[in-house]
Amino acid sequence: MADETAYSGLVSAVEALRDRAAEVQLVLELSDWAVANASRYPNDSDLDDFLADRREAERQLTTQIDAELDDLVGLFEPFAEMPRPSAFRSLADQLDGALAQLVVGPGGHADFVSSGNVGPNSAYDGFTSIDGLIPTWAGIAAQTFKTSFAPRIPAVVWNEFSAVEGLRGPLLGAETLWDEARKDVCALVDAARAAVDGCLGSGGDISASAALGLLGALVGVVAIPFTLGASTTVAAASFTIATSSIAVAGSAAGIVETTSVEISGEKPLDVIADLRSRLSSFNTDLLLQESRLRTSLHDLGSQLGGMVERRNPNQHPQIPDDDTVTVFDPALHGSFTMPRPDLAEVTQGNATDPVNVGRPPGL
Repeated sequence: MADETAYSGLVSAVEALRDRAAEVQLVLELSDWAVANASRYPNDSDLDDFLADRREAERQLTTQIDAELDDLVGLFEPFAEMPRPSAFRSLADQLDGALAQLVVGPGGHADFVSSGNVGPNSAYDGFTSIDGLIPTWAGIAAQTFKTSFAPRIPAVVWNEFSAVEGLRGPLLGAETLWDEARKDVCALVDAARAAVDGCLGSGGDISASAALGLLGALVGVVAIPFTLGASTTVAAASFTIATSSIAVAGSAAGIVETTSVEISGEKPLDVIADLRSRLSSFNTDLLLQESRLRTSLHDLGSQLGGMVERRNPNQHPQIPDDDTVTVFDPALHGSFTMPRPDLAEVTQGNATDPVNVGRPPGL
């Protein structure tokens, strides 16, 4: 987990970086000014002029340097307000109880996201022998229930279990995402500070490395099948969970892949310019990872609603993005909900209720 003390002091650390960069830059600029102008003051009697001119150069340089660094703290302020990772873990943990209610079969279900196993729920044990439990129930409704309704229950429950997993995955992915983002932004500031401190007396480029884990924070992608029929072994549709590295192909790796980046420069302002570039790339990576999480949740919501993408039969040749169309798939929608069994001998003509369901036309 990110160091909360370090992260809470991010703005203060950037302010200290700005002040240190200004200090070291001024020292180096004044040294360069003195070397470049030494020939203008060849005599001891020129000392007062030299000091006066140096003070004016210092004033001008300070103004220029401060202007260069004026927006540095503001660039980091949005990154000091990133979400608290533990909030997403808490939300994900609240779904554990739902998983425990959605398990059919003696062996339980594999927890793809956390690489564990959720034990069986005895409430579903009787569905394997449903015929024996209601032997005297007969008729069309009984036959429909026994042959079409009851056998589908295990598959639907499994799909609902998978859907809950599909929600837990992005929540745990978000926890890892923001934890790594917090650590990374602190690492960038620390590396820049080290490079700035190294500029004094270096005579060349100074660099410092930062190990960033943001891009490796969501390396785990878990494919979960939804079954449309009675058998839970037939995968009829699937979706992906963009989750944290604790779910690499369904195993709890618990390791985030890190990438080492260098922040360098001959002088502090060069270092800060490089830091700006790294921060811009960091922001792009953060948006990319957020987009993956949003996409996974959007896809989950679409599939729960029975919406799927199909090839557009009426694609317009001049519109390149017109090759797919989103349509409602009753079978996919029905894979998450049990249909209400038909009542025996009920037709549109003989069933009525207060809201006119089944009322014959004209009545």
